[in-house]
Amino acid sequence: MNPPPFHGFRSVLLTGATGSLGGHLCAELLDSTAMSLQCLVRANSHAHGRERLDQRLALLDDPPRTTAHRLAAVPGDLTSPHFGLAPCDFDALAESIDVIVHSAAEVNLAADYEDLAPANLGAVRNLIALARRRTQLTGRPPGVHHVSTLGTLIAARATGLDETDEHTAASAATAGPLGYPRTKAVAEAELRAAAAAYDIPVTVYRPGVITGHSRTGNTSASDPLTPLLRAAVALGAAPTGDQWAPGERVDIVARALVRLMHRPDAPGRTFHLVSPEPLPLSALFDALRRAGHHFEQVTPDEWWHRLEEQAHDPAVRPMAAMRDIGRHIVSSGDGHRMPRPHSEATWAALAETGLCPTPWDTAFLDRFAAALDLPAPSARAPLEEVPPRRSATTPMGGASAEPAPFRIDGMLSPIRLGHDGLFPDAAGAASACEAAGYGGFWAREQNHNPLLTLTQAAAHTTLPLGTAAVVALARSPMTLAHCAHDLHVLSGGRLTLGIGSQVAANLTYRFSMPADHRLDRLREFIQALRAIWDCWNNGRPLSFTGTHYTHTFNSPFFTPPPSPYGPPPLYLAATGPRMAELAGELADGLIAPPYAPPLLLTDVLLPALERGLTRSGRTRTDVRVVYPPLLVTGRTPAERARSAERTRRIIALFCGTRAYRPVFELYDLGGLSDTLSRISLTADPERWQRMADLIDDFTLGTFATVADDPARVGSQLRARYGGLIDRAILPAPHGPEADLWNPKLLGLDAADPTLNLRP
Repeated sequence: MNPPPFHGFRSVLLTGATGSLGGHLCAELLDSTAMSLQCLVRANSHAHGRERLDQRLALLDDPPRTTAHRLAAVPGDLTSPHFGLAPCDFDALAESIDVIVHSAAEVNLAADYEDLAPANLGAVRNLIALARRRTQLTGRPPGVHHVSTLGTLIAARATGLDETDEHTAASAATAGPLGYPRTKAVAEAELRAAAAAYDIPVTVYRPGVITGHSRTGNTSASDPLTPLLRAAVALGAAPTGDQWAPGERVDIVARALVRLMHRPDAPGRTFHLVSPEPLPLSALFDALRRAGHHFEQVTPDEWWHRLEEQAHDPAVRPMAAMRDIGRHIVSSGDGHRMPRPHSEATWAALAETGLCPTPWDTAFLDRFAAALDLPAPSARAPLEEVPPRRSATTPMGGASAEPAPFRIDGMLSPIRLGHDGLFPDAAGAASACEAAGYGGFWAREQNHNPLLTLTQAAAHTTLPLGTAAVVALARSPMTLAHCAHDLHVLSGGRLTLGIGSQVAANLTYRFSMPADHRLDRLREFIQALRAIWDCWNNGRPLSFTGTHYTHTFNSPFFTPPPSPYGPPPLYLAATGPRMAELAGELADGLIAPPYAPPLLLTDVLLPALERGLTRSGRTRTDVRVVYPPLLVTGRTPAERARSAERTRRIIALFCGTRAYRPVFELYDLGGLSDTLSRISLTADPERWQRMADLIDDFTLGTFATVADDPARVGSQLRARYGGLIDRAILPAPHGPEADLWNPKLLGLDAADPTLNLRP
């Protein structure tokens, strides 16, 4: 049975259409109504916004059947007055819409109220302003349909309520101190006040946990059950007791909301978009058991204790970050337990449209469990002991009132996707770095051979030279030993050889090299390099035999002269804990990935490095940590926009690489990683731009240092990475962007006081 037509409704403004629920709402409105849709989207043009919408809709489990003639994008910013639109465009938008459906929100279950209020309350206030302007221009206020959350009642037991229903008013008291629920409770109150003051018809919808699609089980990263179940699998433990979550499948939530919108009695009402029966966690764990996972049954208190102990583990960390709200789902007593929600009035209204509740059946739960992309039951290594935690602004080895400085080195050019059409001028770049007072010059293996690049640079600078990093597993230890030995001698002992692995797809399909057992291969590679250099420099017999590499033959015909400088220092590039631990055990330094935020260093790489150092009998002072940060800055808005776009492409590339997914899961971006990975594998020639468009400002600022004022680059780098790294590698002040990367312009002496930035 289809819902009745929307009497008098012709056009709807939808916010959040590129999000999880918003995308499903967009599809449902297109499929089940005749209204035209205008979607407010962060974009730099109408075409760009429409492209983002099309990308989101194409990824849905049930894409809409028709979109072209009834869907339009409105490029704007919900948090800006008038959405950043010109007054005439704002008025045109106000006049053209009959209904506002507001589903956009910053959903961060670990953030404080103060962090979320600008987005979640600012958007509501701007939409109220739009509704008022519509009334002034046409004499008819638009209907406002606001997606809130059942979380606004999460702490209602403290107010004496054991049960809640659609008539329960949300307040700061019922939401408690938790940031996200509290912002939504205040937003509800402001909408109710606006409805009374300006005669705006407001309807509020409170979903609970919005979980997987009913047909496929696919869910989003914002579903709090996802980090909970991943943490349980990692811990091998499931909490006992009557644990449940009020929730509903995402497509059912969207369908219910659209069907309720048309009701004449909807204004002033609140609807609870949750299944009549809460979802028992025991049913979810049973589904995971059917998939082969094993759980020890422990009390909720013990479960949280184990989670705290293993909070460093990437699979556990997201749930640990949202522990305050998670305790209302996995609760040990009534002090945390959420009141029992009721939704009878909502489902009675939906029954009139032909939509009835769908039970939580085993088939759906199995689909949902399969869609979580959990590690195979036997694939996960045992959790390690808890490493010491360190603040991102605390130096290794002690506390400090100010982040420690670090040395600034240079590299050929900014990290970018592709090239700028120019062949690299390594000699000029190295000379510019030396003139700027940098501590060294590095070359990376991307679209040029770093060893050849440094060979060109060696004659034009006295700086130390380094590779960051050579793809070792694309070569044999003998060939790389020869190149590095010769360059080290040629440069007068100035080479640091940074090496790394590569993702399996690159090794297999780009280099045509074995991609299995990469950690073991790298361990042997390092040992083989040292054995070869020991043979050449000290005259010892060449006798290295490993599982993957064997070097046992040498003759004077093939032996180079000894190096008067000994072998070059050996650094290892590491993106995860196992490689970082290997660096601590066998290498002279660690090279962090360019997208490494402070959390990856403090919670993953540096603790693993220390474990390796302990194994080798060394300390942190025996190694160096090098980091080539991603930077977004510029002297003009256009220059900053170009810098941001280039960096979004790089982050999208890394985020869409399956091997790096655990890094992005630290920030609950596993779903985005999956989406980008799927796009990258398509034949779409515009896929790299499509991927970049999905990197929002939050993600950009997480993985890159963003400085609107170039003069603050040095101080911002020091604030983020002081005490964590020993050297930062920045683009050389040379080439087409020489002025932008000028160390004086960037205030780099704030990070490296040894720089002499003369006028």
